[in-house]
Amino acid sequence: MRETSNSFFNQDSQQPKQFRGGEKKVMKKSLSLLVAIAMVFSMFAAVASAAETTKTTEQKYEELVAAGIFSGMDDGEAHLDKNMTRAQAARIIAVITGFEKGTEVKDAGYTDLKGAGWAEEYINYATEIGVLKGKGNNKFDPSAEFKIEELAVVVAKLADFVKTELPAGEAVEGKVDEWAAKQVASVVASGILAEQDDYTVAANRGLLVDVVYEAKQMIESAGALTIAKVEQTDATEITVSFNKEVTAEQKSDLTFALKNGQVAYTVTSKYAADNKSVVLSSTYLPAGEYELTVKGFDAKKVTIEEEKATKIEIGASALQRAENQDIGAKLLNQFGKEVANANLNISVYNASKGTPVNAGSDGKFDLTGGVNTNVTPNRPNFDVDDSVVVTVTHVSGLSSTKTFKLVAGSAATSIKFGTIQPLEGKSRISAGDTGVVVPVELFDQYGNKIKLVEKTIDFTQLSGNDKTIFDLSGVMFTLSQPDVVSKLVVDKDGIVTIDVDAATTLVIHAINPSTGANGSTSVKIEGAPVVKTLTINQASKLLTAEEDIHLNITAVDSFNDPMKAKDIVINNTGNFQKDQVQFNSSVQFANNPKINAKGELVLHFQPVTVKTNAIVSAFVNGQQVGQIILVINPVSTPKKVTGIKDVLTTIANGVSVNFNKDKVVVADNYGRTAAASELLDTTTTDKVFVTATGTSATLETDGNGNVTQIKAVGVGVTKFKVEIEGVSGSSYEFSVNVVKPEDVKSYSIKAIDTLYGGDNAEATHAKDVVLVGKIGSTEVAIDQATAFDFVAAEGNASVIVANKKVYGVGEGDAKIIAFKDGQKLAEITVKVSKAAPVITKVEFEKSEYEMSSGTITPVIKVTDQYGVAVATPNGILSSSDKDVATVASGIVTKVGTGQTTLTFVTTNNLTATATLTVN
Repeated sequence: MRETSNSFFNQDSQQPKQFRGGEKKVMKKSLSLLVAIAMVFSMFAAVASAAETTKTTEQKYEELVAAGIFSGMDDGEAHLDKNMTRAQAARIIAVITGFEKGTEVKDAGYTDLKGAGWAEEYINYATEIGVLKGKGNNKFDPSAEFKIEELAVVVAKLADFVKTELPAGEAVEGKVDEWAAKQVASVVASGILAEQDDYTVAANRGLLVDVVYEAKQMIESAGALTIAKVEQTDATEITVSFNKEVTAEQKSDLTFALKNGQVAYTVTSKYAADNKSVVLSSTYLPAGEYELTVKGFDAKKVTIEEEKATKIEIGASALQRAENQDIGAKLLNQFGKEVANANLNISVYNASKGTPVNAGSDGKFDLTGGVNTNVTPNRPNFDVDDSVVVTVTHVSGLSSTKTFKLVAGSAATSIKFGTIQPLEGKSRISAGDTGVVVPVELFDQYGNKIKLVEKTIDFTQLSGNDKTIFDLSGVMFTLSQPDVVSKLVVDKDGIVTIDVDAATTLVIHAINPSTGANGSTSVKIEGAPVVKTLTINQASKLLTAEEDIHLNITAVDSFNDPMKAKDIVINNTGNFQKDQVQFNSSVQFANNPKINAKGELVLHFQPVTVKTNAIVSAFVNGQQVGQIILVINPVSTPKKVTGIKDVLTTIANGVSVNFNKDKVVVADNYGRTAAASELLDTTTTDKVFVTATGTSATLETDGNGNVTQIKAVGVGVTKFKVEIEGVSGSSYEFSVNVVKPEDVKSYSIKAIDTLYGGDNAEATHAKDVVLVGKIGSTEVAIDQATAFDFVAAEGNASVIVANKKVYGVGEGDAKIIAFKDGQKLAEITVKVSKAAPVITKVEFEKSEYEMSSGTITPVIKVTDQYGVAVATPNGILSSSDKDVATVASGIVTKVGTGQTTLTFVTTNNLTATATLTVN
């Protein structure tokens, strides 16, 4: 017997909705008839999920009764063989279209409803919505029998109401009156109404039950999402329009695949504000016929035209006697969109002075004047009221000319301010907000809008009156208080934005000294929201010192609004910091408290020798905002190896199985179990040693002496003992049984997830066929290279086999069979899908990162619905606090110190986050 010893060392480690009105209910045609119909049918959708032909009329009737749509006769019986009167039909029509007792309905004016007063409301309602009508001369004939052809007409009208198109259908063979022939043919063709010998006879209650039951499918499907139109809307842009708003759930499920022949084009999607359309953009789309496949819909054809220049637009409405004048010239294509890199030729000519103007390097024009020395006497190049002619041409032959009467900013005769609004996604303007828009418009005496010239003012670099008084294009602006606005920017479009730094009510006033025109606006700037209350939730597990403790928290800010965890700023300096949260504890912290990317409060305490209550309090500006008492136990110690996991202990001779510290299960003194790599600090102490007794199996190690595998080297049994260094009684023993490969008599194929059957599947989505050996019910680790020598696929030709790998080429089910020397060993059925791969899971390799200098490149793991890793996922990595760290091309660079959240967003809007602490 030979004994060997090795050690593991640490490695880097429905209820249906009901609508209620007030006391007086008023029926409106524009009200949601579609919603009402869908609502009613949803009431019995739970009992009748589809119009199943296996159900009897009696069963359908019971379900419709349960939904309140049908009711029995006076004796309570169904009497499905009895005929239905027009009054009874009116009640059913009213109920299925959302009628409620007490709804105010317009009197239809029928004079023959005596004796049918119970149905008067129903009859008037069905008439007003246009589904039923009278017989003329103010007669309804309520007691007349309801004919089959009348029933068909009602169904056709319901289809119109819910915007469902029924098939035209061929003329029916049964007897039918000419006025109803078209609708009867359509409803029969739709399958809602069975063919009849005579449609002019009365409809019995049983037939009405069948038709209403079948019509349910039509009404329910009316609410389904459909593609209304697919069209090219720009040179590299296709817009898909839907029949209604796309929900968030639907958006997450929809994918888009665009192909021209066999060439696939990658597109990015952006939904319109109303979510009724989505723009698909590509970097390049050559002219041709394309096929667009939207997941869940039939493929659509779309023609892509080559971009053509069709119009030149001069956007400026006025030119000022000022520098940096931009005429706003654009070249538009046949879709009304701007052509990129248009290379327009622009000339500006002062017709009043007879002088041309040269553009600057930025394409803008200096119209301030200067002196024209080419004329005698010399005179200014530009004066207010000069006629300036702008001509724009393009090599395509397109041209556009516009004449402006030169104005000055100081010529504004009207100054109008709009209401200053909070930033998008915010309910108020707060100190610290940047880029707050100040809506201000200037107009000259001709009604032309005067665009303010580009300018940036950094108020932090100014002093005195310059902090509150400034000139924009000849108009004097004033701020009611200094040190409130830190920066003002007028962009190229003349839009004014400000950065605000202090809480106050700020008044902004503008006056034109030349004309007296003036205007003002005010804005209330709140203090930045700070934590008002912080609720720290108790942990649901045992807590020990020297371990990270993760606690869920909820916060309310000073405006009584919920506060996101990422917006909570923790002060770990030990000194008072205004508006920041400072934590105190009766048990000293070992590491600073922090909030991770999941929004959890993370605490880490110094060692304690006995179980101790840690009173943790949170303070903001000297006021306590939260507290919790945590029971902290002494540091855990490893006690025993309790087992191994995911290791086959019956091995065919010559085969190796993975075995490392991740496979060893260890328990601590509190009975908690985890892999040795997680529970033990194997970098310094708590090493795990493995001893082998026997000759049939040996331990293999890497270059650093770490155990990596158990290798079978001879038939027989070898015992292994795993123990924690220095911990008496911690050992665990297991045996490895090495068998002859020929002793393995049965096999199975390891389960294979759904295969992708689309383009390039061989290169990106091929999967290994893995054979599992068995002796009885015991699984045996076998040599994949020799255990089987051939793999075949049987089925619908949806898979291809190559070198013991399989990949999809179609869609459907296929059988995979493993052979050895022509003998079938095992088989398995796999599914194949042509659905384009989309990212379904994204996560950072680590949930928390730390750095003290330089850069790091976080590893992001992305997989698609086939379980295949996406090597280069499309997405963007960002940092929530650019004063702590910035991100460029996936690389994180230290800027300052503190904590920031790293976020990776994929192109299909899946998000992963991780916490970065920068020291």
